[in-house]
Amino acid sequence: MGAEHERGLPKEGERELREADERSPGRGSLKKHLCLRYPRRWPNKERWIEEKRAEAIWGDVRAYDADTLHAWLEQAPAVHIWLSRHMGKQPPDAIDLETYWEDWSGVTNPPFSVPLVIGGRQAEASRLLEWISGVSTLISLQAETEQEAIAFLAASIQGLPTDDRDRLFSRSAVVMSEESWRQISFARAGLVLVPQLPDVQAAPAAVGRGHHVLVPLARNHPTDQTTIELPAVDRNVAREALVSLGFDEAEADELASLAWRGLAILRRRLAMSPALMVPTRTAGAAAVARDSRWTLG
Repeated sequence: MGAEHERGLPKEGERELREADERSPGRGSLKKHLCLRYPRRWPNKERWIEEKRAEAIWGDVRAYDADTLHAWLEQAPAVHIWLSRHMGKQPPDAIDLETYWEDWSGVTNPPFSVPLVIGGRQAEASRLLEWISGVSTLISLQAETEQEAIAFLAASIQGLPTDDRDRLFSRSAVVMSEESWRQISFARAGLVLVPQLPDVQAAPAAVGRGHHVLVPLARNHPTDQTTIELPAVDRNVAREALVSLGFDEAEADELASLAWRGLAILRRRLAMSPALMVPTRTAGAAAVARDSRWTLG
């Protein structure tokens, strides 16, 4: 960067600004705002903003440089993870919660919907959302499988209005290795972290750093007073959700019975590649237990 540009905007930015001026015939009306992003460090950014605002050409002027973007990505690990994937730089053993939902729900044809996964369990979904909006604590969520527990959290957020949904997804991540856990949990406070680790003993420490931590549990895992236990999917709600997905009444009724036995069973039935859907011992045991209760009345 030459000395003649150190007091203001670098050459590339000046060129972009001129192009923005040419594309904005109404700029003199003070109705349009100027937002400039510069992917390098810009030492005199604040002075430049003040000068442009003083010209009273734009309604407002904002500028973001590499330091601004770095600070923002620290506060939004999900966006950081997504951006890394988009740039071909795969982050180690971590995935943003929104992508997790897309991957998990997209295994089937048609993809699982939010109403199907919530399945009449609005009370549990509301408890999760209340937990996220409160002080940072650790809770556990028990479903038939760990994957379903994480998907239920994602579905609870997915069903929110767009602004709330995007805000929560931007600060939520599923972490699958101790190394990535250490890295992400030391980020700025206010994240929603889901450890999918063999050993979660390090999880409580993240709460002390200001993060919300949700530990997903399978049905055969011990629980405690912090655990939210998901009941079976409501069969009638599942039937309605399946009809909305395009199934006729008879097929929806049959599939709703599978959903009541366990979403893992329904996912295998509707999977695009059933051979890749290995049934877990937990899901199978839960289905047998429910069948027994149904038979015995």
